[in-house]
Amino acid sequence: GGGFFGPFTMAAQMLGVEDFMVELMVGEEEDVMKTIDFAAEIVIAYLEDLIDCGLDLITVPEPAASGDLIRPSDFMKFVLPADVKVRDRLAEILGLDKTYTAVLIGAGNLGRAVAGHMSFDDRGFRLIGIFDVDPLYKGIKIRGLPILQDSMLPEFCAASAPDMAVLCIPSEAAPTVVEQLIGCGIRNFWNFSHYDIKRDHPDVNVENVHLNDSLMMLSYTIKNRQDEAK
Repeated sequence: GGGFFGPFTMAAQMLGVEDFMVELMVGEEEDVMKTIDFAAEIVIAYLEDLIDCGLDLITVPEPAASGDLIRPSDFMKFVLPADVKVRDRLAEILGLDKTYTAVLIGAGNLGRAVAGHMSFDDRGFRLIGIFDVDPLYKGIKIRGLPILQDSMLPEFCAASAPDMAVLCIPSEAAPTVVEQLIGCGIRNFWNFSHYDIKRDHPDVNVENVHLNDSLMMLSYTIKNRQDEAK
């Protein structure tokens, strides 16, 4: 991970924190706003470089916007607009300003949990279809979507052209399903199975989710903390 100070804090450092706060208090709003806007462009450029380097966690703190230093009205006027500008630009770079459609394959315990509790809409995705091979699930609704039989998948994809598939199926079933989905035009996968999609299909986009690995990492962290406490 990495990060950079937000525009308000960066502007304060550019002018000197004391001088910056004096200008803020005496009402030199135009100069303050110009400096903050210039600082926002610097912050955006630096964060773009961090994204290009492949960082998966970026923070943008604003220590100069502490409640001990500025009033709430100053925060709303000077800090928030610039921070929103940075956020919106990062969302544009990451593609979060767009909405992609997704289908979920596998409506077992994991699939129902993912479909029912993940905030797809908040992350730029809209779940439009849920499929399973088991006829017992047919018609059951999750978030208002009825579970459909997997035999309907080609017809559904032809009509709706989903951008992404969420795989919540056993690894042994995944190769055949992935082949089918690629044949339906889907080339983006959020993969909860243990099937290595990239090995057989190196030209598709895959984000693997390994719950067991995550649990093992937590176990490792707990052990280290306990060893340090001894």
